[in-house]
Amino acid sequence: MVDAVEAGHHNPTLLSGADHVARRANDSEFWLKIGKDAAAEFADRRRWLYRRVESLEFVDDSMARRRVSIDFEIPEGLPSLGDRAAPNTWLVPISVFPKWPPLVGFNLVGPDELPASLYTRATNKRLDLGLVRGMANLALGAASQTNRSLPLPLLASLESLIDADLVVDEQLETVVSQLHRELREKLRAELEAEAEQGDVELARQIAATVDLAGQLSASSVLWVPVTGDPGTDTIVKFSYFDDCRVALRGWRRLAVACSWSMSNLAITLPHVGTRTRFHLDVTAPRGCVRMVSTNVTALPSAAVEPHDSGPTVTSVEKVTGRHSDEFVGAESGRQFLEYGPAVTLASSSDPDARRVLDAKAPRVTSAGIADRRAHIYLGAGAAPSHRVFVEIRLGTKREGFVTGCMLAALALAILMTAAFIGLDAAAAHLEPTVVLFSVVPLVLGYIVVRPEEGAIERIQIAGVRVLALIAGAMPIVGAFALVLTHLSRPVETMPPDLGVARPIWIGLLAVSWLAAIALFVSWRLAAEPQRSASER
Repeated sequence: MVDAVEAGHHNPTLLSGADHVARRANDSEFWLKIGKDAAAEFADRRRWLYRRVESLEFVDDSMARRRVSIDFEIPEGLPSLGDRAAPNTWLVPISVFPKWPPLVGFNLVGPDELPASLYTRATNKRLDLGLVRGMANLALGAASQTNRSLPLPLLASLESLIDADLVVDEQLETVVSQLHRELREKLRAELEAEAEQGDVELARQIAATVDLAGQLSASSVLWVPVTGDPGTDTIVKFSYFDDCRVALRGWRRLAVACSWSMSNLAITLPHVGTRTRFHLDVTAPRGCVRMVSTNVTALPSAAVEPHDSGPTVTSVEKVTGRHSDEFVGAESGRQFLEYGPAVTLASSSDPDARRVLDAKAPRVTSAGIADRRAHIYLGAGAAPSHRVFVEIRLGTKREGFVTGCMLAALALAILMTAAFIGLDAAAAHLEPTVVLFSVVPLVLGYIVVRPEEGAIERIQIAGVRVLALIAGAMPIVGAFALVLTHLSRPVETMPPDLGVARPIWIGLLAVSWLAAIALFVSWRLAAEPQRSASER
């Protein structure tokens, strides 16, 4: 991450240790106040944050590159940065980024199409803490009691939660539950009066505050310095590499590698937002990997709970199921506050899978696959929360590599069968037989070796390649057995000892046909060619 140089800190005069401490404390309080004062605009971001467009492309088996473009309007109520930035510059909270691991390849482009920089992580965390405290103050502003501030131990716990790069489930549950109980206790009378009137606005403010604290345990707010008049339409773009983890183990890894089963990929979508339009394009891994289907799954919004217990914590693995083989998402962003079971927003295999979460507001969602890309669209208000996931089924293409390996293995099995039937003749003409079988590796190598192979592609076809190599090795081993039995004879002109070679060939023939059958199963279970819209 690029650290921004904060304006007003260019005094070349050497400062004493006490001066440094005082200036640092002053900076900390300043950015904390900026975050607090931005809370009102952040809470009403549906008014000025319009659209996020994201594209995701796999780099290798451990990283994927995200590119995000955000269209928004500079809000009018943001606090002034004074002499800490250029005139008419505002800090706008437009999205989030993962806290751990540190961003790799981060690139931020401002509205002027020039590279921009972020503030230091320490400054960013003070802004985040101020934002949470500001959201809490918005809710506590309705309290009738005089003490409207959160207790110091809770404030210290919130600060620890936001400062930590990785937070365990127990710590997250403890802090958000304390925050939830404290807000409801201070606003108990107001909540009861609101419930009698059939309103839940104050309860929603409490839920949003608690939910933001949970979100900032895993992510930091992306505060972007933007220069311009409030109300100006602005576009900001940024990109970074995200973590991609393969979780294939044991039998499951073998089944995927041999194309006997398709793999399941889960992608977290931290930039989706709840009231903005969101469009995502996921490019399929290069090579012979095909996207078969895609589903958009979301956890419900922060619950308006009528009791004092806080939300529980869940993980990406639990939400997407035990059979997710690969995950795209930062390590710090794989745990979430859970308010209920996940729902399906859209599915490429079932156009009617979208669910109506609010009958008063239309939900526009779509999910499809075309031109080696998964296209996801969520209209304004379609996402119930920021906890949204895309699940994609990946399979090896039936045509091409798998078909070539299957046909080669079948041809080799037939060749081995013919040679075994005429083993006497093959042994009598040993030199032509050895030459014929020696050509097999050259032909098989042309099929098996693939230039510029992607890492995810290697995982998907590793088993198919091994089966093809096993099938190709059988003729070579058979010829080698004939040569060895020939050399063991007392006279060089005598034919090989078939009493020894024949049992070896029986085993080789069985392995050859087993490899051919296994590759036929791989071909049958591989992803079929995608049909056109008219065929569907």
